[in-house]
Amino acid sequence: MSSPVAQRETVRDIEAICRLDLGSRELRRRIAERLTRLVPANSYCFGTIDPATLLITDDVSAGLTPAAAAAAAHNEYLVDDVLKFAALARSERPAGTLGAATGGDPESSHRYRAVLPMIDARHELRASFVVDRRCWGAIALFGGGGRPDFTPADVDVLRRLSAPVAAALRRAVHRAPADAAPGPAEVPLATAQLV
Repeated sequence: MSSPVAQRETVRDIEAICRLDLGSRELRRRIAERLTRLVPANSYCFGTIDPATLLITDDVSAGLTPAAAAAAAHNEYLVDDVLKFAALARSERPAGTLGAATGGDPESSHRYRAVLPMIDARHELRASFVVDRRCWGAIALFGGGGRPDFTPADVDVLRRLSAPVAAALRRAVHRAPADAAPGPAEVPLATAQLV
């Protein structure tokens, strides 16, 4: 179990990452790398979400096979199950574990039975990243059978990060690509010719 000091340091570090001017994929990679040092996971999936439709628009993942990713997407949108990202986005509690959501009976979850075995996982921690009542992303962390389930402290860390990560994802969506050529309104004044 992580200490309160380690939890505060992780939140502080991730909030600092969120203030960097990063593209969405790099932002999510850095957040996941820092988060999984505190909350060990065998694999993860960190997606951006369209706040209007609550559909996943892109994902950065580790330890997931294409077949598992396809099964997870099928489960997310076409199967009745617990702890869906859209439900978390609308909840006052934007993070939770599959174990808690099933009342300690994860076998009652279709995702537990159909998706988690594909990645040799037994535990799942999910969070939606929400700011101003709009969801901009979500993460699922998976733990293998040799690990204990995610803790209430792990859930609390993700809850505390919901708004800052969402705000950073929102900024990244509106960030100009690094290789974009300046448009007419972006030409520096010193190079503009006076007519």
